[in-house]
Amino acid sequence: MPLPLTPRQVLAFGRDSRHARLRRPPILVSGVLADALAREFRQGGDPSLVVTAGNPAEASAVVRIVAGDASAEDERVMREATRALVPLVAVQTGDPDVRLPYVLATEVVDAQPGRGFPVQELARALARALRRDGPALASSLPVLRDAVEA
Repeated sequence: MPLPLTPRQVLAFGRDSRHARLRRPPILVSGVLADALAREFRQGGDPSLVVTAGNPAEASAVVRIVAGDASAEDERVMREATRALVPLVAVQTGDPDVRLPYVLATEVVDAQPGRGFPVQELARALARALRRDGPALASSLPVLRDAVEA
């Protein structure tokens, strides 16, 4: 009985399914000054992999920028990410001693107002949070490469 698929079709199927697996949902950057931080993450990379609007539960990771105590909206976004098991990193632009809900203390990066975002420190925190999903995103986002390789 002949096979219903040719060897070429089998190889094409394998190649197509591999590419589909490598596609990752974008990183969601939200909160105060999200556009500025998203621009930093997109530099030299695929701009579709960093968004500033969307559902936290459908992101590869969530980076939430918080100024001081978490607002109700901050808590909602961080809770949605946590419940969906989406890696979460917070950027604290206010008092660094404020404890943020739903995010591990090791995944909170302090950013001093007026000094810009500590992009490399954020990239390291994201790489830790992303774990094995980090390399797929780093291949298209140069800002993450050094952090993922470390």
